[in-house]
Amino acid sequence: MQTTTMDWMTGNGHILAQRNLDEKVIALLAESDVAPEKFYLTGFETITFNQNKLFALNVVLASVITLERSVLILNTGRASHKVAEICSRLSMNYLLLDDIGMLDEVLRMHRQVSHLFICEGDDKGVARYELTQIGQLAGKYKVDLIVECMQQPLTVSQAMSCGASFMIYVDPLAVQSDSMVVCRRSRLVQAEGQSRWAMFDLYQYWQKTLDGRNNVIEPMAV
Repeated sequence: MQTTTMDWMTGNGHILAQRNLDEKVIALLAESDVAPEKFYLTGFETITFNQNKLFALNVVLASVITLERSVLILNTGRASHKVAEICSRLSMNYLLLDDIGMLDEVLRMHRQVSHLFICEGDDKGVARYELTQIGQLAGKYKVDLIVECMQQPLTVSQAMSCGASFMIYVDPLAVQSDSMVVCRRSRLVQAEGQSRWAMFDLYQYWQKTLDGRNNVIEPMAV
């Protein structure tokens, strides 16, 4: 039986982290002293889970890859194969690319690709300095960039520079291994009603996060 939205929000254990986002995390992302309730003014939103990063990966992929589209995964070893396994389990279309030098040609040939997944920051992953060039190619074909950060998250300015729409990482300042998704607010809006599974509904988690802040969010698009 598929889990309902109410079940996963009120069942045993909390999926969303039951704490306010630490100001230090916000300062790390924004590179300035920004109040957590004002971080949305950067054009990005944060959603923190009381779950490991594998759960966050499931949420993002299930919510943004639609039935008729595909995700292109840059093959950097074990981390990228883990993402391919998630796609297979959730019946998503995906391509695994071994040679980053073929990225332009593959995106040109496979126009059904809507998202490009990159693992950044580990020994075999994409180096941070390479992200801007990759992001430019993704932008050329109107493909959204999903970045799994293995160490420090991208700052907002770095995400803007490379065109990243979604970042997934483990909160470096959490006592537990909470995972965090940082997303462009415009992409969250577009994710409404798209998730294949109620338990992995990024848009609904965002709405619950907004409810918990109890602050007024002005409409904006980035």
